[in-house]
Amino acid sequence: MIVRNYTEPRLRTNEPECIPWHGIGWTAQGIRESLEDHWCMLGAGDPDGSWVLGCVFDGVGGIPDGEDASQAAADSVCAFITQSIRDYVDDEQLLIDALAKANSGVEQLEGPATTAVLALTRSDGWITVAWVGDSRAYLVDETGVLQLTTDHSTFHTDSLGFARPSLSRWLGSSEHGEPEVIRFKATPGSMVLLTTDGVHDVIDDAELGELANGQLNTACLSIVEESLTRGSTDNCTCVALQQLRQQPVSTDTAATTTPTPSISGTPTRSILRVLV
Repeated sequence: MIVRNYTEPRLRTNEPECIPWHGIGWTAQGIRESLEDHWCMLGAGDPDGSWVLGCVFDGVGGIPDGEDASQAAADSVCAFITQSIRDYVDDEQLLIDALAKANSGVEQLEGPATTAVLALTRSDGWITVAWVGDSRAYLVDETGVLQLTTDHSTFHTDSLGFARPSLSRWLGSSEHGEPEVIRFKATPGSMVLLTTDGVHDVIDDAELGELANGQLNTACLSIVEESLTRGSTDNCTCVALQQLRQQPVSTDTAATTTPTPSISGTPTRSILRVLV
């Protein structure tokens, strides 16, 4: 896997053009008895450019109260980013600290665990992605589809001789909760997809790009519905963020400067659009 990771300082006010990001998410319970996936989205317009944060959490299956873990992590990250984003100049450290806070919160539940993947986008094109576990982030642009994250998992052989993945990192453990983080600059029109394993276990990278088709308003629904059609046995969640020059909504219906988290459901859809 190739990861585009640029280390030069991110410029905002000196950039020749700031283009806002827009986001949407969709989740479905599928055939599972409970919904253990959660997603949330925040956004605001700051004096030096707008930002949008998309997050996906997947409560670990086989452990009781996985839905509590993913909900606690989502609440913690949303609260931390809302309170702290203006105090940071380093987006990587911001997301690392947000996940550390969430890890501590989940650990206090004494048992449940969850994965996490976060993508913070800036209107100057810079994107920071942080993750723990096997929920994924993809970049979809004119060159194709690039998986940005590597699964934190190992494989073991079950009683039938099949190789089965097991998480090597997750939120809810001081020993196994360390995140990875990358940062890169996208081209206008690029789309970032965040998925749980209920989606990417049944849809490969190229097909995700084809289903998204560069269309923000339909990308998540198309991907989740296709996952269910293919017989996914897990909850299915997808969040999409896209940088668009044209404004899909007028300024009187745009998001305010106060970040507001969206909520997940079964199935549910929520749109957050942010204008500079």
